[in-house]
Amino acid sequence: MHIGRTQQSPLVGRDEEIARLNQLLQITEQARRLRLAGQKKSALLTPMDLNTPRRQQCVMLMGDVGIGKTRLAEEAAREAKRRNWAVAWCRAYTQESSVPYRLWTETLRKAMSQGLWQRQEVTRRPLIYQPLRVLLPELQDLLPSTLQVMPPPPEQEQLRLWESTRALLSTISEGTTLLIVLDDLQWADSSSCELLTYLVRQMRGQPVMFLCTCRDTELPANHPLRGLLTDLQREQAVELIPVKPMSETEIRQLIGHLPEPVLKRVSDRASGNPFFAEELARTITSGAIDITFDPANPDQLPDTIQAVLDLRLARISPRCQHILERGAVLGSSFQFNTILDMASGGAPADEDEILDLLEEALQAGMLTEEGSGM
Repeated sequence: MHIGRTQQSPLVGRDEEIARLNQLLQITEQARRLRLAGQKKSALLTPMDLNTPRRQQCVMLMGDVGIGKTRLAEEAAREAKRRNWAVAWCRAYTQESSVPYRLWTETLRKAMSQGLWQRQEVTRRPLIYQPLRVLLPELQDLLPSTLQVMPPPPEQEQLRLWESTRALLSTISEGTTLLIVLDDLQWADSSSCELLTYLVRQMRGQPVMFLCTCRDTELPANHPLRGLLTDLQREQAVELIPVKPMSETEIRQLIGHLPEPVLKRVSDRASGNPFFAEELARTITSGAIDITFDPANPDQLPDTIQAVLDLRLARISPRCQHILERGAVLGSSFQFNTILDMASGGAPADEDEILDLLEEALQAGMLTEEGSGM
């Protein structure tokens, strides 16, 4: 199974994040060794053992678009493969965010396609796996044709499906340690997020690790994942790892093949975002844009970066866009009093309104705070 994108440049920086991910992989492996050593195991469909030691069953890489979350997940998945883990990788897409359980349908298929679980298990326990036909119609061929199951009450139907999913993943993890990677979780439907939360809780202590990436700047305040993450944090079942912008030294190392004048210009404009830095470097090297490009001019930015900026602008109000346009002429940073004067055009300004607009820009990832200013 190939993991990650091809023709990637070497990973730069991120030593702390990689070290923590590797540590969590080792901790998950310990759960498998304890199981193999004969310690008490929970049956597939029995309540979880409340005495099971707590550990972070789920890891969430949080950060802006292009900051390197997926790259870190790829490195962790490659390390898991080197350790002979089973890896199931799936990405959520905004176009599929209204399809219930779309993320898990693909994930379960990928886990099963690796041949790491016994097909006869489904035949041996048809009542357990029967509800999974909703997500995986191909299981019908493995179930007895004479199987007759009374449809559960509507309030029990979802729980039956969740229990079947847990049973399948538990069966897979009996033969190998399992890493499930869910990329771009901010686009996942609410049903998929709820099922993830259930699995993280109910599979505690089993050799399974859930590794997710999420753009926190694109997670609306009413997104169901926010409340679910708060609950999992309180239960110490999830660890949030913020993926922050790279330092100037790291960005320079990433695109060190460029001549010094171009290197400095790209480094300044990338603002610590490795995706922006590499895209700018690529287009300059190819001659698509000139080294004297103006980042304020959309026609002089790579299409990939412009697409990201367009999506961000689409999420903020016209009034907020106006404030940002005023602030852009001030350079890379500005003070609140300065933008307050510019926004009002010399007339008395509503400070609360300007603060709300700046907060809107912060939430959309268009601004970052620097000390007492912005």
